[in-house]
Amino acid sequence: MSIAPQKLAMPDDRLPDDRPFEIALGRRLALWAVLLALAARAVAILIFADFDPATAQLWEYGLQGACATLSQGPLCLYKFTDGFAQAYPSAFMPPLLSYAWWGLFQVFGVTATAVGVFYALNALIGAACVALTHRLARQLAFGDMAAGAAALMIALYPSFVMVSATTHNTNVAVALFLALTSLAVELARKPAIGGALLFGLLAGFAVLNRSEALIIAPALVVAAGVLGRSIATPLIALAVMAAVIAPWAARNDALFGKPIPTAQSAGYNFWKGFYPGSNGSGDLTETDPAFVAERDAVRAAIPVGPRYESEVDAAYMAKAREAMAQMTLLDHARLAALKAAKLWAFDWSDPLARSPAYLAAWSIATMLAAAGLASLWRARRRVRWDAVAMVVLVCGGITAAHMATFVHARYRMHLEPYLFILAGAALADMWRALTVRRARQVPL
Repeated sequence: MSIAPQKLAMPDDRLPDDRPFEIALGRRLALWAVLLALAARAVAILIFADFDPATAQLWEYGLQGACATLSQGPLCLYKFTDGFAQAYPSAFMPPLLSYAWWGLFQVFGVTATAVGVFYALNALIGAACVALTHRLARQLAFGDMAAGAAALMIALYPSFVMVSATTHNTNVAVALFLALTSLAVELARKPAIGGALLFGLLAGFAVLNRSEALIIAPALVVAAGVLGRSIATPLIALAVMAAVIAPWAARNDALFGKPIPTAQSAGYNFWKGFYPGSNGSGDLTETDPAFVAERDAVRAAIPVGPRYESEVDAAYMAKAREAMAQMTLLDHARLAALKAAKLWAFDWSDPLARSPAYLAAWSIATMLAAAGLASLWRARRRVRWDAVAMVVLVCGGITAAHMATFVHARYRMHLEPYLFILAGAALADMWRALTVRRARQVPL
């Protein structure tokens, strides 16, 4: 004889995994996620990374650091057609990684060792993204199981593993956005001077790494001040953020005659995003022969000098304004919608995004995140909506920045940890439903 187990009541003010077994399992998942993240990224680096500074893709960050090291001057770039002799002062990219490269090159020289240390640091920051995703998921009150599942997803998601074997700034950007989101949630609940100081420090670093952080970070801390009813929180944080940015802005004012707080690439970014015939994809525009020829002609027409980069960017901005002036209001709306779709859904213009490995992972994560919206609705009485508001602020700011400029497939990675949290909630609900079904099938 078997007796059907009674349906367990779950008060709305309790987490779905208040049971000690589920709490312990969720926390074990988080620990394993960090360990697996380190292992997977180490394997990716050993197999795929290029350690030779002469052939590795260091992007502008590494080139700026190498140029400054070799010239013993400020961060600089040079015209590729004329070689290193044609170096010019540069603020083309937000400088955080450029100065990181400069520091590595100062210690190790422009060598494979310096590149290897960068990869190692990149892997560690990637693992930190896993821990920060777990922390934010718990702050949202989805429970330890959901947080552990979200951490496991970012730990093993192919693009997050592979990006650690490159020199992109993706891991740093994701870590800083997650840290700022989590700190803003904490400050909204419990204002503290120490937390405000830390937020300001990280916000300054974020601005020196991604230009959109100049809007996102202040919005987050102001929201934290409003929700926490604290005027001191935003004032302290914004003062520290300004102090972190100030030396870079002062350096740019001395070199270029304007206190650039982030990067001197607005003209190029707008032109790339609004180039005639563009569908919002940076990859599509930069592989268009007509764009490449026109861009190279702009560069060639301006002689190298101390203000070369400023003059080139001003020429790019003139091109961008000309392109935007030729568009109708409907054209602008259509292009903005395309950019949002590429960022949030799928960038069909990027060949990498069309690879089977990318598509398989993307399909699973997207379906789980969509299911996570249903989990969010079911959990609406216990979810912490202050945390949800902070997530919406960050994701909205990132989206607005790319709708105003352009999209690369890799930029979706800045949003994906937040989607993984939704996916983790869906996975936790599925696991819970499966265990309940099994429990009902077991005779007593």
